[in-house]
Amino acid sequence: MSYIKKIAKSPYRITEVNLSSPVLLKKIYKIINKIICKKINFNSLKDLKKLTLNDIEKINNDIRGRYQSEVFNIFKKDIMKIINQQYSEKKLNLRIGVQAKYIWKKKASNSKRVLSFDKSGVWRESLNLPNSCFPTRPHQDLSNNGFRSSSIIIFFIQLSKKTKKSSMLEVAKFNSKQFLEKTYNYSGYENEIAKSVNNKKKWIIPSALKPGKMLLMDSMTCHRSGKFAELPRIALNVKFQPTNLFYIYKSLGLKNNLKKIKGKKDRLLRLANDLESLVKYNHGLHFELSITHHLLKNYKLSKKFMKKLFYKQPSNNMCKKYIAGGILRKTLKEISAKDIKNIYKNNYQIANLSCAQSIYNTIQ
Repeated sequence: MSYIKKIAKSPYRITEVNLSSPVLLKKIYKIINKIICKKINFNSLKDLKKLTLNDIEKINNDIRGRYQSEVFNIFKKDIMKIINQQYSEKKLNLRIGVQAKYIWKKKASNSKRVLSFDKSGVWRESLNLPNSCFPTRPHQDLSNNGFRSSSIIIFFIQLSKKTKKSSMLEVAKFNSKQFLEKTYNYSGYENEIAKSVNNKKKWIIPSALKPGKMLLMDSMTCHRSGKFAELPRIALNVKFQPTNLFYIYKSLGLKNNLKKIKGKKDRLLRLANDLESLVKYNHGLHFELSITHHLLKNYKLSKKFMKKLFYKQPSNNMCKKYIAGGILRKTLKEISAKDIKNIYKNNYQIANLSCAQSIYNTIQ
């Protein structure tokens, strides 16, 4: 079974895979110890206590910067094997990110934080402390990734020991179909899962969060980090964002007859029919189906399928925002009333690397 299918079938919308060799971890541990000029055993709770906030920030900055290529190359073979099995991509621009958390007092996780934005436009939980000093808010990644795809794959590699004393990644079980959950903008984070939903969900620390495993999740996965942190936690992640929809044929078992069809509109219609046949197996594909119908100017159908993506019926304006995001590659915060107006007046340009562009890439 393909990994895309495994994720869609999982009640938590995740799956896992073993890293190909324990040597990979030895290599990354060596680099991290070089960055912080210490010799830390990341599987020792005693050693994790030795990590300072300065160490965490150095790891964050140096892996994203000067050690980016070296660290990515350690895991490249494992990641590319999965991508090549599932997707049809010619060029890839993958970057490795750091998911590191420091420690904080109970009060920090319960405080009513209002997001701030620094001079470069990056959101911050606090202008006094880095984001690593706060838990990650519960959310789904569709908006965070500029509405590029419901099938973005996130590779999450836990490096430090799995322990409830750290703010570990947590994922939530879906009650029925894997919908977009109700959100509420409490403090500037537009796609934070509403407290009424968050408090009722069953949150777990996945079994794959231990050295030697790699967790796979996608844009629909509900996730957050644990509220409390007595010990630091170190993890890496890589996001793969597809630039076409050929994966629905390669990984989901559908026959691709698009090349036999003449005319762009007819190919779009066939793609819409193919997507509609798959949404009962992968609920997230309602997003791509909605954007496809918008490109066909089937605005009622576009809105109908977008609304099916949500657990609670969204407002018409919210529905239009998500459609605009799929065309303009903007987050919820970035989408304006003018953007929404323009996509219904044909007064827009499809954004590079947007969901709409990936649809056109499929039918060319």
